[in-house]
Amino acid sequence: MIARHIADLLYHHECVIVPGLGGFIKAYSPARILHTTHEFFPPAGSVAFNAGLSGNDGLLANYIAAVENISYREALVDIHQWAEKCVTNLNNNLPVTLHGIGDLFLNESGNFEFTPSKQVNFNADSFGLTVFFA
Repeated sequence: MIARHIADLLYHHECVIVPGLGGFIKAYSPARILHTTHEFFPPAGSVAFNAGLSGNDGLLANYIAAVENISYREALVDIHQWAEKCVTNLNNNLPVTLHGIGDLFLNESGNFEFTPSKQVNFNADSFGLTVFFA
């Protein structure tokens, strides 16, 4: 449920911080052409993860409170519980899949690592544009 809210926010914000876990940062890439296959790709918005961004900026909690019709404090509790569960799973070498965003896992150095989903384009200006061959 929290992952869905993060994905919703990433369409309209450059960064969504999950207190206690880290920040998901949107990065843009321009349209591109693969000359060898004649594929045209629309501009894209992909996601990166930074574990160092774990302070509460209020964006996610305020959004969840509004959408779920709960108080800000209840939203913070939900986020905190979800983040704790994610960290516990990661520390137990269990990957965390954030549907529509990507996968978090613990690398060999013991740091959180993120693999973004290739299925979702977070660039709202590219809505409806698909890859095509010419």
